[in-house]
Amino acid sequence: MRAVYRLWMALEDHPELAERLGREPDRELAEAYDVSMSTIKTWRKHAGCPEAPRSPTRATPPDLDERLGTVPDRVLAAERGVTHQAIALRRKTRGIPPYRPDPASRLTEVLDRLGTVADSVIARETGTYAAVVSQVRRARGIPAAPHVGVRDIPYEHLLGTMSDAKIARLYGITTLSVFTARKRRGILCMRKQKRP
Repeated sequence: MRAVYRLWMALEDHPELAERLGREPDRELAEAYDVSMSTIKTWRKHAGCPEAPRSPTRATPPDLDERLGTVPDRVLAAERGVTHQAIALRRKTRGIPPYRPDPASRLTEVLDRLGTVADSVIARETGTYAAVVSQVRRARGIPAAPHVGVRDIPYEHLLGTMSDAKIARLYGITTLSVFTARKRRGILCMRKQKRP
């Protein structure tokens, strides 16, 4: 009842409002008469006017549906000036899956090196994960890079000549690192070596 009274008062103050209800977007009318959109909607319903067309700024561009799922929702939202949730809802109602970048997209420049260098090396260089590099390599039927043996370490000449803990302290690394390097090379620890 209160809405009807406010409508009657608004029509008395602004006779042109009756002409504009249902013909102009609710948003524009709400801004013009300094009321909320829900008030305009209520007035329109009480006056028996049909729903107005949406304002051109909020109308959906024709190319939006074509781009859904081809770029991240947040990118489209920023371009259109809406929330990413609105874009996600529109995408979901049309049954379009979200954008998922191809894991190989970062590896296009190093595809020729797959299988010649360790996956972890390529992953470090491209800023991705070794598992992604491995997945792309296997999908292309490329075998893993051959194991080139143990890497050179600056303390290799000390292995077996002193305790692993002492070497670790000298080089500021863990005892486990020294132990693993010694075991890979088949060098016995200092205590187990045969003394002459």
